[in-house]
Amino acid sequence: MRHPARYFLALGLVLISLAGCSGGDLPAAPTAVPTTTPQPTSAPLPSATARPANTPKPAATSARARTPIIISRLTPTAVSTPVPTEEINAGTATPSEAVPESTLPPTERPTRPPTRGIPTIARRGSPTVEATVVSKDFNFLNQNDYTDTDGDAVVVGLIKYLGDVTIGSIEISVELEDANHSLLATQGAETVPSLVKPGGLIPFRAVFINPPADYQYYNTTVRGDEVDQATLDLYTADYEIVQSSLVQGTDPASPRVVGKVKNTGDTDANDTEVIAAILDKDGHVLDVSSAYTTLSSISPGQQSAFEIDFQNGEGATRYEVVASGDRP
Repeated sequence: MRHPARYFLALGLVLISLAGCSGGDLPAAPTAVPTTTPQPTSAPLPSATARPANTPKPAATSARARTPIIISRLTPTAVSTPVPTEEINAGTATPSEAVPESTLPPTERPTRPPTRGIPTIARRGSPTVEATVVSKDFNFLNQNDYTDTDGDAVVVGLIKYLGDVTIGSIEISVELEDANHSLLATQGAETVPSLVKPGGLIPFRAVFINPPADYQYYNTTVRGDEVDQATLDLYTADYEIVQSSLVQGTDPASPRVVGKVKNTGDTDANDTEVIAAILDKDGHVLDVSSAYTTLSSISPGQQSAFEIDFQNGEGATRYEVVASGDRP
């Protein structure tokens, strides 16, 4: 009985060894599992994908390279521009030569009357010593203000007309302002000539009755219209001042200008008004006043006397006189 037992024992060991050998073979099956080595294969794939993703970097480099290309393109353009510059300038000069000023219609003057765009500004009680800003058609030689015996504010001045055509409808506006240049009152000048020839003088006088006591400045603006033949048939400025003088009376503030005017026109002159401005030795306008000639109608070549009184003439040494009137 002992031998069979040993036999079975030996057989069991053999079987066990055989089972161990087959179990050792089992790891070979897991070694087949590393066929999942696609994992390392998938790992390089992203890195390979990342590298192409980085390949746009050369594209960025090419974008930088475009900048100098654009600059190089602009530079020749700027350089090439001066080349046709002479042609451009020549082309610019051609239109200006093709449309000379002389071709402008002369009717522009009547539609654009001479106007002083910037009014003069003067301080109360301080006469302007120098000529104010010259506009296209008018130059304020001097202006002044004073208070007359009735307590009215009087603004007077002398303007030179610089235009090249006779003008009429002279309008002179004077504004009174306070210390902050706020408008307080306005008044039109009543003493102005009917017609003014090129190079002629325009004395003016504006009176403010019961003026504001706090006015500190006055502004003066002048305008006039070019006249047509119909207006020239109504008014005349064809006069010559003769035998005139400045006469001092007993009151130094009230001198007179006396003299005669001669009709140099070819028709009768009616209602001739003579306007005079008196000035001191420094050229300050002291006062402006007017009077009509003794004859209501002056024939061609005939003379008529006048006499003009002033209220604010103390210190007057010289004067300017102009005349205008109506045609019959």
